[in-house]
Amino acid sequence: MSERHNGFAVPVTTAAILRRLRADIVARFLDLLRMIERHRERGWLAEMDARMLRDIGVDRSVVWREARKWWWEI
Repeated sequence: MSERHNGFAVPVTTAAILRRLRADIVARFLDLLRMIERHRERGWLAEMDARMLRDIGVDRSVVWREARKWWWEI
């Protein structure tokens, strides 16, 4: 197996494949953690009262729209 770098075929070793796979798994896991954190933050935002929302300059309709999103949505 080989891959192209700057127009040249370069052999791909098993170690290189495993490094790339490990990096991809770590990246996906970090994406998942960010999604979960965003979901938590939306929940906290939905629990804020009108005074708190006014303090941070957020309208209730924006909060409602954000709170309705699924956990994986940006």
